[in-house]
Amino acid sequence: MARKNSKYGEYVAFLERSNSVMSVSHSKNVTRTNNRGTSNGFTYEKFGSDDKLPDAMIKAVWENSFMPQLLKTAQLLLHGGGLGLFRKRLVPGTEKQQASLLIEPADYPPIVEWMESLNLDSYWRKATNQFVNGANVYTNFSLSILNKPVKLKIHDWTTVRAELPNEETGQIDNYLIFGERIVDGEKVKVVSAPRYYEGIENDFPEFIYHGRDDVSGQTCYGVPEWYGALETIEVLNRIPKFHASGIDNGYNVKYHVKVPAIYLDQFATKEEKDKAWIDLQDQMDEQLCGASNVNKTVMTKFFIDPMTNKPLPGFEILPLQQVMADEQYLKLESQFRVNATGSVGINLDLANIPTGGKLSSSATELRTAAQLHILMRTPIPRSILLKPIRIAMKMMGFPSEYYIGVKDFEFQTLDANPNGARNVTNSANAPA
Repeated sequence: MARKNSKYGEYVAFLERSNSVMSVSHSKNVTRTNNRGTSNGFTYEKFGSDDKLPDAMIKAVWENSFMPQLLKTAQLLLHGGGLGLFRKRLVPGTEKQQASLLIEPADYPPIVEWMESLNLDSYWRKATNQFVNGANVYTNFSLSILNKPVKLKIHDWTTVRAELPNEETGQIDNYLIFGERIVDGEKVKVVSAPRYYEGIENDFPEFIYHGRDDVSGQTCYGVPEWYGALETIEVLNRIPKFHASGIDNGYNVKYHVKVPAIYLDQFATKEEKDKAWIDLQDQMDEQLCGASNVNKTVMTKFFIDPMTNKPLPGFEILPLQQVMADEQYLKLESQFRVNATGSVGINLDLANIPTGGKLSSSATELRTAAQLHILMRTPIPRSILLKPIRIAMKMMGFPSEYYIGVKDFEFQTLDANPNGARNVTNSANAPA
């Protein structure tokens, strides 16, 4: 049988005899590819082979019924109780006890006022959101004429690209910020900003600090941990659409409509017959589809054969048995949810995803899971996100014994604490 180019898309074919779909699959392009993009005279490293990988990830998450809340849970655990000011103090040792480093909440007015002027609470919320969703946090430093940070702004991770690395040093010197903005009275679509180099005096009034974790093979961008489950998430997104279509149109063929051949004999030409056939399909479709047509009566006319005194063949609408042959999709959804949750690194019950129809952990187990997550999975991301703040504090010349860290909390039983939790100081947040 001769085949024609597919109407379903490039290299996508429907095999009618086997009721199958054949397509060419592409890798997800996690490894570095040297894909060069150009815009407004700038050359940069694409994020994904078509530079649209961030858009694909966002689309997959927000078309999903539980991924936004799953990532929000991860963000809330990373965010903790917000930022606070702490002080490191060395407690001298005695004959019976070794010297120890004491970390305690502090109140140093110059730093507190500076934190409020930069609105660091808002900065921290945005930073944790960007890291959990995109694994890239671009902090824009704006300095005063005295080289003091007067503003810390986060650019959305989907709008920033790295210029190609310097051929001599292999380092990224500049980042490109996409999106229309006004610069020196002119509307521009791309702005280049220098990168912050640690240990080197920055003479620029504005620069970018790129916060990300190291990923093998990725020299320019971070990749979120849940990226490995992207295909799982995309499959999950198709299951509700499948059931929505099943509710609207039926999971299987619902009716067999038999049309008597003599119906078309009333039309003289083939063109009239073809038009009548198309019109009849539309009319039948309208009569038999949709929730408003449940238990609807269809009236038709029929003729009696004068020779036999029996009805002549007329329209027949035969309902077909509806078999839920695709129940495996329902089972897959439950398993895929577990897989997607594991990719984010969240305990299933903390994410409010029941297994076996109910939550399987006790209150004590939930408290333990939350504390273990904070203790084991937040120190590295927090150190990455707090680095711009500590760079800014150093540029301000604040005393080194003070630092800004995360105010954590510890769950407690209600008999020990009526509030159910208490604030604690996490030493992992303290700078070395």
